[in-house]
Amino acid sequence: MPARDRVTGPAQVVRQILLHLYRRPKRHRVQVRVQFRQEAEAVALDGSGLLSFLTSQPKFCPAMKTRTLSILGTVALLVSGFCSNAFGAETPAATSRPAIYDEKADGAKQIADALAVAKKENRRVLLQFGANWCGWCHKLHKLCQTDPDIAAKLKESFVVVLVDVNKGHNGDINKKYGNPAGLGLPAIVILDADGKALTTQDSGKLEEGDHHDPKKVLAFLNEWAGQKS
Repeated sequence: MPARDRVTGPAQVVRQILLHLYRRPKRHRVQVRVQFRQEAEAVALDGSGLLSFLTSQPKFCPAMKTRTLSILGTVALLVSGFCSNAFGAETPAATSRPAIYDEKADGAKQIADALAVAKKENRRVLLQFGANWCGWCHKLHKLCQTDPDIAAKLKESFVVVLVDVNKGHNGDINKKYGNPAGLGLPAIVILDADGKALTTQDSGKLEEGDHHDPKKVLAFLNEWAGQKS
């Protein structure tokens, strides 16, 4: 079973239950995976917290009926116990993560400011769509800071913008660039200095097991860095 699909935490347990309940067509299962990937690492879930998280997800709310909410309430209580027993040791680490995404920032202004710098310095803009609860977002951010080759390439060729998409924040920006967050978080979009979107990258394709592969990340950056004049 691929690394993303293993049942390794309470969020993944819920995903499996939902898939069983709804028997969604394969083409829609990515929506389920997007919503529940790695939240077990980043959210200290109790029963009510999990139910609140589930019902806040925009892709599920339209289809949820009273019976489904009742089922999810039961699931929340079951997973609460699972979370406490099996993942209690992870909670302190999850809640101590720094907030790398500015949840109050206007994404449009962030991008406009980045484009001004990129045009002046002949660089491109790298948008990383994500949220502070997203474990994989933190992993990619840390890799970009600590791997010397990746950090050097980013500094040389890109202006990086972390665009928060938690709970629909910056939804207009996400829509403008073709819903990259729909691929899963983090999602990457590369812009040229004029603001034209050049490529969108599903960061899952840069993963290797439980981490992002530095070689894959660096190869992607090299491919889209552009030419220095």
